[in-house]
Amino acid sequence: MNLVAPSPVRQKEFAQLLARAVRRPALLSVPKSAMRLALGGEKAEAIGFSSTRALPARLLSDGFEFADADLEAALKRMLD
Repeated sequence: MNLVAPSPVRQKEFAQLLARAVRRPALLSVPKSAMRLALGGEKAEAIGFSSTRALPARLLSDGFEFADADLEAALKRMLD
């Protein structure tokens, strides 16, 4: 079974939430085209530049309860 969070976010939102959790600014972003050029298409996709909006439907239907309500809460808990 693949595991995913119950509330998927885009890479930009993840960077902003992570920056807020570590109390640092998220100043720079790298365009997808630059990452694909620098790393090659396959590697860029492997590190998260592909777009799959997966949801944990099976986990939720089986009654699984996530420890944190959202990504921001999970990041704060893990980084404290």
